[in-house]
Amino acid sequence: MTLFQLAAPLMLASLLGACAVKPHSISEVSRFNDLGGSAAERTVAVAPLDEARRADLEFRDYAIRVEFALREQGFRPPAADAAQPDLVAFINYGIDGGTEITTTAPRYRYEPCQYRTYTGHIRTAAGLQPYVITSFTPGRHIYAGERKVTRTEYRAFLTLDLVDRATLGDDTPRKVFEGRVLTLSRRSMLPAVMPAMVRALFHKFPGTNGESYTLPAFDRPAN
Repeated sequence: MTLFQLAAPLMLASLLGACAVKPHSISEVSRFNDLGGSAAERTVAVAPLDEARRADLEFRDYAIRVEFALREQGFRPPAADAAQPDLVAFINYGIDGGTEITTTAPRYRYEPCQYRTYTGHIRTAAGLQPYVITSFTPGRHIYAGERKVTRTEYRAFLTLDLVDRATLGDDTPRKVFEGRVLTLSRRSMLPAVMPAMVRALFHKFPGTNGESYTLPAFDRPAN
C-alpha cells in the first residue's frame, strides 16, 4: 500500500475544508516541461532531493501531498511487483527566518454621536409660541493621519523535478519537468503553507513550457 492510499481520505478532507477561507499568502510559480505523451502511461515515485531527509516524517507528509497531486494528473505509483518507476519526482523545500517589514496605514479617531436641542419662540397668528427642535448627528470615524505597521514576512519554497529514472546514472540525468514555487506568507511554519504551494505548483499542470504565474492561497489557518 502506498503513502497516498493511506492518507487519501485525509487529503480530500483538507482540500474541501480550504475552499471557504480568505487568501493568506501569495505563491509565485515557474515551470518548464518536456513531458510529451500521456501521463497515464507513466509510473512515478516521490523522493527527497536531499537523501538525508528520506526518513523524516516531514518529508513523508509532503511526499503524500505531491503523490496525490501527481495521481490527479494521471500518473500512477509503481505496482508492487514493478522493479522501478518510469519517473522519479525529486522534491526540495524550506523556509527562511523571516524579514521584518514596516509600512504605514491610515489612523482614525472616533467622533461620537451628538444630540442637540434648540428652544425658542416663533411668532404666529395666535401670538408667540414656544418651539423645541432636536437634531442628531451620527458617530463617525475621522481620518487622523498615518501610523506605522510592522509585520514579519516569511519566504517558503518548493521545487519539483521529474526525472527519467533510466538516466539517473548518467552524467546529466534527463529532466522532463521542473517546477519552482516561492510563497510569501506571514506564517513561520512550513507545514502551514505547503498545501497552498503544492496546489499552486499543479495549477493547470503541466502548463506551457517556460511559463510563470502568481496565485493566492486559500488554506485553513494553522492552529
